[in-house]
Amino acid sequence: MRPALLVLLPWLVVLATGCGSIQVVDRTPAGGTVALDGSHDAAEEKAEDYMRTACPFGYEVVSADETAIRFRCKAYGTDREKVSRTTPSSSIVRPES
Repeated sequence: MRPALLVLLPWLVVLATGCGSIQVVDRTPAGGTVALDGSHDAAEEKAEDYMRTACPFGYEVVSADETAIRFRCKAYGTDREKVSRTTPSSSIVRPES
């Protein structure tokens, strides 16, 4: 009886949590739209992972409903998301005079 429970347990977890997936409907450097399919919570989590990867400087949800999420990527260099791309002065080797 116990081996049967070990076989069924993963399937019960999948059925209890539901399966969700996403489909990228539109993608530009400025943002895009992700369609949600299946379990809303699971699909929304996958969409958030995708948006974090697609927008390394952050993203903003423009609109969202049960079927899709529209997002806009934050641009490099905005006041809140400024990232230094310069070489630290301590790593510059200067010849002695």
